Amino acid sequence: MWERERRNPASVALVAAALILTIAWGVPTAGASEPPEFTVTITPGQPVMFDGLPASFTATTNPPGFEHQVQWWAVTRWGTVQPDRGQGQMFITVFYNTFLDPMAEQCQWVVVRAGDPDWKEFAEWKQYTEPDCIPDISVPAGDDCLDTDPCSAKSSFCTDPLPQDFFGAGSEQWRGEFYLQGDEEEEDDTIIERLDSMSFTGLDIQDIQVKLTKLRLVGCENITVVYDDETEKEFEVRVDESDFSPETGEMRVERIDDFGGGFESNFPVAVKYTFTDVEDSENEFVLDTGDPESGIDPIYMRTVDQVPWVAQLQEGIEAKVCGTNFVPGVRSQGNGGGGGGGGGPVRQCCKVIQSHRNPEKTHSHDHIVKQKCQVCPDGACYKPDTLACRQVLPDSCTAEGEVFMGEGTSCDDRDGDGLPNFAEYNDCCKADQVAQDAFAALSSPWDNDTDGDGVNDGDEILQDRDPCTPEP
Repeated sequence: MWERERRNPASVALVAAALILTIAWGVPTAGASEPPEFTVTITPGQPVMFDGLPASFTATTNPPGFEHQVQWWAVTRWGTVQPDRGQGQMFITVFYNTFLDPMAEQCQWVVVRAGDPDWKEFAEWKQYTEPDCIPDISVPAGDDCLDTDPCSAKSSFCTDPLPQDFFGAGSEQWRGEFYLQGDEEEEDDTIIERLDSMSFTGLDIQDIQVKLTKLRLVGCENITVVYDDETEKEFEVRVDESDFSPETGEMRVERIDDFGGGFESNFPVAVKYTFTDVEDSENEFVLDTGDPESGIDPIYMRTVDQVPWVAQLQEGIEAKVCGTNFVPGVRSQGNGGGGGGGGGPVRQCCKVIQSHRNPEKTHSHDHIVKQKCQVCPDGACYKPDTLACRQVLPDSCTAEGEVFMGEGTSCDDRDGDGLPNFAEYNDCCKADQVAQDAFAALSSPWDNDTDGDGVNDGDEILQDRDPCTPEP
C-alpha cells in the first residue's frame, strides 16, 4: 500500500518524494523464495519535473555493483511519457501533457520506479497534485474467464517422460511434447478464481490469492506410442483441471490509471491428462498430477509480461466479462491510459497473456490465453541478428531484417538479458536441439544467465553460444 502525504485540498503544490518500498513477491517453489540480490534508491536529477523537459534519475544499489541490472518504469495518469522503460544506473525520460487541467495545474500523477529484474523490491519517485482526481474502484472476489490461443499451449514430457507400460503392457517410454487448444464445445476453456476482494482508493498495489478452477484443452495432433513388438498406436490427448483440490497461488494487481492497470500471477497448476486410443475409445490412460501418488509436483505458472486489466469496458468493446470491475487482458490507451497516446480519446484493446512454467520444474506446461476482442494494433518489431526490439504499428516495422511479431505482442525483457520475453522459450530440456525458428532461444525469461556461466543469455545468442549449456 502506498502512503500518500496529505495536503490541504485547496493546494495545488507539487509533491515529489524518493523512497524505498519493499514488496514481498515470492515464487512459491518447494522452499522459500530467494530474496532479491539488492535494493534500490532513486536520486532525481531535478527537484521538480516539468512537462516537455528531460527528467533524469540515478539509481544506487545496496550492495553496490548491481546498478547495471536496475530496471526502470515510468507512468503517468494523463498524457504520455517517452521512454517508459529502461535499464541501467541512469534513466532519462520526458513527460508530456500530464495535467488533466493544464490551466489550473490540477490533477497530475506521475511515477518513476526502479527495481531488481524480478521487481521483488523497488524504489519509487512520484510527483502529484492535490486533488489528484483518482476515482475509487472496488473489485469483489470472482472469476476470470479466458480462451486459449489455438495450439499455443504446450505440455512437455521432455526430461520427465511417461514410463514404460504407461500405455499398456509393452509400451515404450514416451518422451516428447504436444500442443493444445481450447475445447470448442466449452464456452470458457480456462477459468481462474480470485479468492479475495480488492479496494483501490488510489493508485495502489494489492496481493490476492488465486487458483485454477477450470481447464478444458484438447490436443492439436495425436501422439504416437511405440510398443516393444514394433507396433504403434495413436492417442488423442485431453487436458483438464485435476480431480483433486487445487492449491492457491498469488496475483499481484496494480492500479496505474483511472481505468485499471496491470497484474502478474504465479500459481500452482495440477492437471489431468487423458490419452484415448484412436482405434478403441474405451482404451484410456489417465495421469492426474494432482494425485499425491502420481509423484509429480505441481507446475507453477508465471505470467511472463505484466497483463493489463480494466474495471469497465468502453461502449462498443466486446470482451468476456465474468467478474465485477475486473476485465483481464484489456488495455486502455490514450488520455488517462498510463502513457499510451497523449491527450487523445481513451481506447481499449486486447493483449495476449503468456505464462510459462516455473523454470525449476521439469514436466512443463506453457500457456497463452487472450480475450476475444480487438487485439491491440501495436506489437513487437524484432531484429533477431541484433536482438533489437521496438514497440510499433505493423506498417512501421519495415527496416531490413526487422520482423513484426504480431499485434498485441510486447518487447518487454523481464530479466534484462537483452532478449525479449517472447524470444525465450524456457525449455532447456531441449538444449541439444535447435530452436524451431530464428526468433527463439531456449533460455529462461526470468534468469538473465540461464546456464550460470557468467555470460548473460542475450550475449550468448549474439556470440552463437548455447544459453542453456555452460561453456568455458
